[in-house]
Amino acid sequence: MENFALPVRGALKKAAREPRTTTWPEIQQKTGLHQLGRLDHQDKVELLHRR
Repeated sequence: MENFALPVRGALKKAAREPRTTTWPEIQQKTGLHQLGRLDHQDKVELLHRR
């Protein structure tokens, strides 16, 4: 999960600068992190709270 934090944070920052919303599938596609599709809701929440 630690490997996902930096790319996800980057994708979210990019979306915020544009400004627009994004989805998990879009983040997965833009970052190439296909494993994001296997995360459940709780894992995604934990990932968003990582620093």
